Amino acid sequence: MSPVATVTTEPQRFDLKSLPAKDGEEGGFIVARPLPYGMVLERRDRGTEMGMELEVQRGRRKKRSIHQDEPETQKIELKTLSGWMANHDFAYCIVDHNLTDKNGAKLDFTNALAVKMLDPKVGIEIDRILTELNEPEETEDDEDFTQSLGSSSQDDRAHLSEATTTEDS
Repeated sequence: MSPVATVTTEPQRFDLKSLPAKDGEEGGFIVARPLPYGMVLERRDRGTEMGMELEVQRGRRKKRSIHQDEPETQKIELKTLSGWMANHDFAYCIVDHNLTDKNGAKLDFTNALAVKMLDPKVGIEIDRILTELNEPEETEDDEDFTQSLGSSSQDDRAHLSEATTTEDS
């Protein structure tokens, strides 16, 4: 049988330490599934929004000023969309839970307001669980692979540098 390279859709249960059992009642839990790789890529792409505004000098300004010939201000913006990422992950990954609001209504994580209403301790714990589920740590093989790629490039640069030095002599 060939190795299976697709994501497992089997959800896992996670008991929340931030909502332990009290007075004989069950503690808080979530049942979550991992994102498929395509959604991981979407999450990365949309998780950071970057913009750059560049205006070049266009001759002399009409206003008389001591700064007439200076170029316009250049601006670079970087905006993280951690709220969007949390909503994305909570909505897709959490397939069941027993979490409620103060009125006893089950939270609907497809609604961004439910994520915003969470106690910070609970939200941070769930976020950590989903991060670990969707961003597994690198294995030794992964590190060896990236090191071999990096060393190959470094070796190429060293050979190129040696060749350039030899030609200059």
